[in-house]
Amino acid sequence: MNSTSKSLFSQSIDLCDDYLSFDYERSFRSNMFDKYTRNNNFDPNLSIYHYGGDKFVVQSMDYDDSKGCLIGTSVHLGTFYDILEAQDCAEDYLKDLVMSQV
Repeated sequence: MNSTSKSLFSQSIDLCDDYLSFDYERSFRSNMFDKYTRNNNFDPNLSIYHYGGDKFVVQSMDYDDSKGCLIGTSVHLGTFYDILEAQDCAEDYLKDLVMSQV
């Protein structure tokens, strides 16, 4: 990328418009990161976080409420500097979840 061009993040581009598949939606936006979630029945907590410098973090949350309160543990799946690689990581994770339930 040219050093004089702005990153996708600094341009405030919604990646659902041109980069991510139609299964994703931007569910949160702030000046620190954007959060994209994928509509699915296997892991509703699967997300791609888009940070400045076009850094993409794929993660999920594992929640446990057996102790009387909801406790969440972050499950880091990968860090990428290309949105398509991040989406591939999320899709591979979902495929593995589907295969583990067969």
